[in-house]
Amino acid sequence: MKKNGAVIKAGLLIVPMVFGMIGFAAVERMPLTDSVFNCVIMYVLNYGDTPPNIFVELARWTAPLATAGGVILAFTGLRDRIVQQWKYLTVDSVAVYGPEELTEPLMETLGKRGIRGGESYMPAHKYILLMEDQDNLHFYREQLRDRKVPVYMKLGAMRGYASADPNLKLFSPEEIAARLFWRKTDMFRISEACHYRPRIVLLGFDKMGEELVYWGLQSNIFHPGQRIEYHVFGDCERFLCTHPEIRELEDAVIQHTEPWYEGISLITEAELVLILPREDQISLLAQLIAAVPERSFHVFSESPQEAELFSEAGRIQVFPWCSLALTADNILEEKLFRAAMAINLRYAHIYSGVEENQENSRIEWEKLDSFLRYSNVSAADYHAIRLRMLEDMGISAGKELPADVLELLSHLEHMRWCRYHQLNGWIYGEPENGRSKDPVKRIHRDIRPYEALTEADKEKDRENIRLLMKLGETKES
Repeated sequence: MKKNGAVIKAGLLIVPMVFGMIGFAAVERMPLTDSVFNCVIMYVLNYGDTPPNIFVELARWTAPLATAGGVILAFTGLRDRIVQQWKYLTVDSVAVYGPEELTEPLMETLGKRGIRGGESYMPAHKYILLMEDQDNLHFYREQLRDRKVPVYMKLGAMRGYASADPNLKLFSPEEIAARLFWRKTDMFRISEACHYRPRIVLLGFDKMGEELVYWGLQSNIFHPGQRIEYHVFGDCERFLCTHPEIRELEDAVIQHTEPWYEGISLITEAELVLILPREDQISLLAQLIAAVPERSFHVFSESPQEAELFSEAGRIQVFPWCSLALTADNILEEKLFRAAMAINLRYAHIYSGVEENQENSRIEWEKLDSFLRYSNVSAADYHAIRLRMLEDMGISAGKELPADVLELLSHLEHMRWCRYHQLNGWIYGEPENGRSKDPVKRIHRDIRPYEALTEADKEKDRENIRLLMKLGETKES
C-alpha cells in the first residue's frame, strides 16, 4: 500500500513536466534543452511568458501545486523521522513492519511506543515483523540480525523454540490465539463437572486446529486421572504422524473421517464445540444451529461481524482470534518471558549457586538452547491456567499452599513437563552418557509417571510451584 502511494505521489510531481514537454517540444517544436529549461522553471514560479498553447498553460498552473506538494511531502517525511528518533531516545520503542491491515491495529495498541517501519530500517528498541515469511526472513537477515535487539517475527511454519538466537522470538497468530483461548476458557470447571473426562469437538483443523490441540494438551491439565478427548472433524493425520507420542498421553486426540452430520450425537453431548476458520464457516454454523437445538458453539472468526449475525440465538460465542492475537501485549509477552527467565534463574541459583539478579537472569537465559528456553516459557504460560484453577478451588494465590494442594500442583506440573517434551519428540529412556538426558537422541529418564520419580526429582517440581506462586500473577486480566 505505502509503496503504491509513493509511486502515485511521484507520478503527480512529473505531470507538469509532461504537459510542458508536450506543449513546448511536441507542439511548438522548441529545442529539447529549451523545453526542459522552461518546464523546470515553472516549478519555481519563474515562467512569465504568455503560454503558447493549452498544454503549457496546464503545466504553468500545475507546476506550483506540484512544488508545494513536494515541499509538504519532504516536511512530512522529515517530521516523521524526527518523531521516530525522539521515540527511540525517550521510550521503549517498537518498530512494526508489515501490511497496513495488520500494522495499524497493532500500532494502536502500542500507543506512543509504536514506530511505523515502512520499507527501510528504523532505529528502535524492539522490532515486530508481520510481513510474509520470506520477506520477514530477508529483512531480519539483512537489517537486524547483527544489531542484537529483540525481534518478534511472524513465521507460521516454525515453532518459537526453532530460533537459536535468544533475541529472536518466532510466533504465529494461530499459536497466540490458541493459548489465549485456553487461558480464557474455564476448562477446570468444565472438566470437574464431568469428572475430568470432557469431550472437545473441533470442526475443521489446519493451522488453528494444530495449535489448539498442541497447546490444549499442555494447558488443560487438572487432575492426575483425567481423560480429555479432542475429537477432530478434519484432516489431522499429518499432525498425528508428526507427534507420535500423543498416543502415550492420558488424553486422546481422535480423528473422525466421517462428515460432521454423522456425529450429531457427539456434537450434541460434547462439553465444548469449536468451529474453526474455514471457507464454509458461516453456512456450517447456520446448519449446526438448526440441527443441534440448544447447543452453544465457540466460533473462531477473523470477521466477528459475520458470526454475530447469529448472536440473537444466545448460542454463539465469537472468538475474534486474529485481532486478539495481534496486540502488543500478546506478541511481546514481556511478563511471561520475565517469569520464564526467573524460573531458569532459580534453578541456576539452586543447583549452581548463581546469585539471583537481573544481569544474571539475562546471562543464564542466553546460556540455554532454544528448546530449554521455550520449556521455561511453557511452564510460565501454564501458570495462568494454574492460578485460574486455584481461584476456582477457592485458594488464594497469595497464601501458602496446603501440602496436599502443593503435591497435586507438583504432579500436574510434572505432567505438563512430560507433555512438552513428548509433543516435541522426546521419549523415556536411560541415556548411555550416564546423565539424566540425551538431547541428541531426545531421551530423558524423567519422562515417566510422577509416582516413579525419586523424592529429589519430585522436590524440583514442588520448588518450581513455590517459585511461580511468588512471581505474582501472569494470567489474563
